Amino acid sequence: MQKIHRYLGLVLSGFILVISVTGVMLVWKREYLWVTIPAARELPSPNNVLPLAAAKIKSTYAPNEVIFVRFYAERLSIHKVFLTERRYAWHDQNGEQLEVWSANERFEDWLLDLHHRLLLGNTTGLNLVGMNGLLLVFIMLLGLVLWWPWRHNYRANLVPKSGMHDHIRKSHAETGVSVILPALLIVVTGVILVYPTESRMLLRDGFSKPVPPVTQVLELPENTPFVDWQNAVEMVHQQFPGGKIQWLSYPREGSKAFTFGVQALGSWNRMGSSSVKFSDESTLIIKRQTEQTTINQALDYMYPLHGGKLPTLIDLP
Repeated sequence: MQKIHRYLGLVLSGFILVISVTGVMLVWKREYLWVTIPAARELPSPNNVLPLAAAKIKSTYAPNEVIFVRFYAERLSIHKVFLTERRYAWHDQNGEQLEVWSANERFEDWLLDLHHRLLLGNTTGLNLVGMNGLLLVFIMLLGLVLWWPWRHNYRANLVPKSGMHDHIRKSHAETGVSVILPALLIVVTGVILVYPTESRMLLRDGFSKPVPPVTQVLELPENTPFVDWQNAVEMVHQQFPGGKIQWLSYPREGSKAFTFGVQALGSWNRMGSSSVKFSDESTLIIKRQTEQTTINQALDYMYPLHGGKLPTLIDLP
């Protein structure tokens, strides 16, 4: 077992170095954006400027060019716009365009692609990261098994006493044991993020089905001008008092329907698991995420756990 642990660790060392360094850098992504984009440093407007931003963003691009908008991305005063042909844009909180780029042209996007896919795409790259992550879990647990008979001699000697082989090995073992719990948390949540469908089938569907959102169809009064963004945002807030609008999906070709994603009051899911869809001239389709079992809630928290992005008491609108 010692040889398996040693040589498998040697093989994975390059992968561990790349993933660890890029992961640490991505923890500071918000601060990097704050420094490099002046508009991100603005204080959030005391007024609800989302209607203005939604209208301005839509008018900036050709019809059907905008796919999705993530409001107040990274909890900063900027919105991230997802465009066709793998293009993206930053807009300030009032909707003014700041920058447009293609995939990986900005440093933080390139860094995320390196961390998540090793720049090798959604098939080869993701599978390499996922399988190496599983192997890393295996060698950490194997290391724990190898250390267990010597547990009574644990002294937390994180720095070797000398360059002697025995001292280096003892320091390596005790360092590994000291950090194994947070390391396992990071690696396991990372593997789950690489294989979300398989993880949900194993962990969620294998134990308990998710509770579907409660869907409500609301007929609007005749001639209600819901295409007015101000009116639409007010309707969303009426349906979810105290909630935060997190995203907007614009109408696609041949459709007038658009959807606001909402983080309901008390929800930790920052992507907005509830939504209000303006489906036609007279109908709203409201989906309210219901309370989930512990295992289903845990799966929703994998990303914030992995990236250290758990909710805070102080947040942007």
